[in-house]
Amino acid sequence: MSETAKRAYHHGDLSEALIEQAVASVDAVGAEHVSLRAVAAAVGVSPSAAYHHFADKEALMEAVSARGFVQLDQFILCQVSVNSDVEGPLELLRHSANAYISFAV
Repeated sequence: MSETAKRAYHHGDLSEALIEQAVASVDAVGAEHVSLRAVAAAVGVSPSAAYHHFADKEALMEAVSARGFVQLDQFILCQVSVNSDVEGPLELLRHSANAYISFAV
């Protein structure tokens, strides 16, 4: 393989690119229609490059799920910190629940 061909497959953070594409694919066609091969093709890498980072579709979907939980956590923390006048655990729970609903909708 030539040096140029090798560079064509280089992504700074391929696992991140695959996760981002998987999220977009889930939004577009639904999780049941996403495949690791299709995600790899959309990113512009070979299936074997994708399989180097994720053992199978389930592993990729676990990473997508983990990404969603991180985003949810960040959103809730941001929303609660905006309301710095929160007093007590019940009020904190109420603000957190409202943030959760806002994130979900």
